[in-house]
Amino acid sequence: MTVFNESEVNSLSLASRVSGTLSLISTLAILGDHLYNRIRGAPATSSSRIILWWTMCDLIVTPFLVLGRDFVPEPHDALSPSVWCKAQGVVINFAYIASACWAMLMAATSYLAVCWKWSLRDIVRYERTWFHAFAWGLPLIMTVVPIFTAPITRNSLVTHAPAALWGDAIYYCWISNGWAPYRMYFFYNAIIGCFILNLIMYVRVGMEIWRVFNEANTMGKVSSTPHTRFHARYRFAIKCSMYLAVFVLVYGFALANRVETLVNPDNPLFALAMLHGIMFPLKGTLNALVYFSSHLMARVGGILYHSGDSTDGSSGQKTGTSASASHSASHSRMEFGLSSRTGNVPLTGSIASQTPRPPASPAPMRWPESDIKSAGGNYAAPVPTFEKPRPTYGSASPAPPGGDGSGQGGRGGAGGAPQRPMYF
Repeated sequence: MTVFNESEVNSLSLASRVSGTLSLISTLAILGDHLYNRIRGAPATSSSRIILWWTMCDLIVTPFLVLGRDFVPEPHDALSPSVWCKAQGVVINFAYIASACWAMLMAATSYLAVCWKWSLRDIVRYERTWFHAFAWGLPLIMTVVPIFTAPITRNSLVTHAPAALWGDAIYYCWISNGWAPYRMYFFYNAIIGCFILNLIMYVRVGMEIWRVFNEANTMGKVSSTPHTRFHARYRFAIKCSMYLAVFVLVYGFALANRVETLVNPDNPLFALAMLHGIMFPLKGTLNALVYFSSHLMARVGGILYHSGDSTDGSSGQKTGTSASASHSASHSRMEFGLSSRTGNVPLTGSIASQTPRPPASPAPMRWPESDIKSAGGNYAAPVPTFEKPRPTYGSASPAPPGGDGSGQGGRGGAGGAPQRPMYF
């Protein structure tokens, strides 16, 4: 039973429903754009697949947020909540933790590629196995464990009286107030851990990118064309800041409200509860803002979006938009100063760390096409012919084909120096 009056509870529930509805629409927009890109032939990358599963987490949970308090039991039925109430609590707990895990794995792909020098092939191998094991396994553990431990304890941790695990959580069915400490143990601890890892990895990647750019600037390798004036490091910093800001906005007010309610259960702050009710279900909308902002930054500078390389290890021919994305990706890696270890797919190293290339050889002399002998793509040295028109020589008057008296066989110029024939 909440300490807010009926009018306040209805206001909080309405705010949560409106935010959930906006998130549902935004999540469907992300999913639609993803499917459109696949139909259009854009290559699937690790980042795009992670965004897909991240979006699926939001899509699973938003309908239950829209339903709000429809399944919250009455006070006299608090000890026996309905199946729908339990399902709502399980889905919210599982999907939000899974979403936080996929957000952390998005940062992990950048960290592994830039800081640990992993190739994208290695990242794909882990993404298809261990990423899924972590992103679905941890939420499953954090959701199932309290279901089995609560009946063993029987009495709630707050009132020390019998209480159901799933019940009235003001906005919807979730872990009830009688088991409020479980909210920290089996939900917010996982969220805090994901946020800390996100922050550490994004900071490390940002530091590495800054270092590479400083080295590149020292060597004069950074282009100053209009396409690259909006530097890749600033785009990366903006994108990371947006992801972290979404994390803080979504979970920060919710965490503050739950901690304040746990510490002061008899006099909670309505304003903080309202911010919780607005921002927590708004996660899908905020993620959509970051997603489509990344599209805009990709068009401005072509960085950190749809690398254009098939991370499945294939290198199919790309045309149209796919070819443009691939060119943009190659240009983006050059902006970062990150070279390739296995073709044009992985990211490794920096400009300063690469072995300097030897100077290019002088271009060979161009001969008439009729003299070029092709053998499997390797061109043999041409053999000059002396058919009419005859070649001119270095001397003022042409020497006869038989020689100039110096024994050079018609190939000598002034002073007997051999001269290469010049054709008209």
